[in-house]
Amino acid sequence: NKKDPSVSGENVFLKVIPSKTTAYTGEMIIVSYKLYFKINVETYEVQQLPANTGFWTEEFELPRQPVIHNEVVNGLNYNVVTLKKMALFPTRSGKISLEPMKITVQALLPSRRRRSRSIFDSFFDAPGRRVQVPVVSKTVSFNIKPLPEENRPPDFSGAVGHFRLKSSLDKSKVAVNDAVTLKLSLTGQGNIRLLEIPKPVIPPDIEQYDPKIRHTIQRKNNRVSGNKTAEYILIPRVPGRYTIKPIRFTYFDPQKKSYVTINSEPYSLEVTGSAGTISAGNTGGVGKRDVALLGKDIRYIRESTRFESIENTHKSPWKFVLAHLALLTLFVLFMFYDNRRVKLSADTALYRKQNASRVAARWLKDARSRKNADASAFYKALNEALTGFIRDKLNMELSAFNADDADRYLLEHAVDETFVKRVKKALNTASFHQYGGVGDTPHERDALLREFSELINELDKKL
Repeated sequence: NKKDPSVSGENVFLKVIPSKTTAYTGEMIIVSYKLYFKINVETYEVQQLPANTGFWTEEFELPRQPVIHNEVVNGLNYNVVTLKKMALFPTRSGKISLEPMKITVQALLPSRRRRSRSIFDSFFDAPGRRVQVPVVSKTVSFNIKPLPEENRPPDFSGAVGHFRLKSSLDKSKVAVNDAVTLKLSLTGQGNIRLLEIPKPVIPPDIEQYDPKIRHTIQRKNNRVSGNKTAEYILIPRVPGRYTIKPIRFTYFDPQKKSYVTINSEPYSLEVTGSAGTISAGNTGGVGKRDVALLGKDIRYIRESTRFESIENTHKSPWKFVLAHLALLTLFVLFMFYDNRRVKLSADTALYRKQNASRVAARWLKDARSRKNADASAFYKALNEALTGFIRDKLNMELSAFNADDADRYLLEHAVDETFVKRVKKALNTASFHQYGGVGDTPHERDALLREFSELINELDKKL
């Protein structure tokens, strides 16, 4: 068959747009995949995602309802939608290629006109015909330069970007065996996940415990930024005056093309008391497991002991029995409390999973009520019903859930690939349907509403 000129590369194409093609190892590169079209595009389906071999990637979260804007290319006006956006961090030097992204676009084209035999022929012509159009982006090659060896500090651990280092010590004067918290924080732009926070040098008479590491990542304004923190619990065992030396952190700044070293503040810590003493409210020289419990607000209970002769115990057997019954009761209550605490910690996930169908039904009801109203509200309700159902079933927070990756989440939970493709296609259709320009009829909305309802019912059995 001859290729329809309406679906030529001039009328619909996928363009990959990198922020740069020459960079240093570890330097951030932003890559966007944009669909340009002059025909009525209803939906699309991803056939092949770009292989990211040689890069660490961070995906940008895109709006559930794609935003269409206009661009002029070679004097022609196009509708443009961003389908995918990510930050690439090269993990090695040399030439690295980013493989193409392949999609299939469903478009509605005008019917082919046949020679008119009657004045009624054009009136009864079908409004259009749907065609599947394969669209492929180009391969992009990057020239990745190694980080310079000249003037590289010995403490450099591979951080590339721009960062700030902050530190704090919550106390400057404590008693022996009291806990002190040292907090280190790196903030800036770059590959936050792979940052290594330098370890502080702590005097030998201060016991140091493994740090608690946290990080937050933001992907917006064409950059990846965030912070990474490490909290150390320090317990001085011997009185005296101690100094915690400044902490050095070195990174490579690709804009300056040089290494930058930053330092935290030095801290002075005065420890009072005498070695082996226990101060009120402190850890009392207990082990590491007990130190970890400090974060849970567990306090120490002072016990008083009164000795009684065995002879008196035999004279009062009821006291002995009652004491054991009391201990047994306390043990049973403790076990009940502990089991209840474990169940409560899991209740949130259990409640979300059991309540997922009810929440999805409310969204479907909302979509049904908007079936003859605003298209945006109707399709938003459909999207919320299905993506919210998946999110609740998998116990994922909204901040960690990306609707574009819904298929990946389902595949990771052993949902069969054929069904996952149905889910992906339904979500893509709902996202793009209102931008197709035609074909948005009550009958089609009914069909899509039924499809979403069936998918949710079937997913309820699979998850």
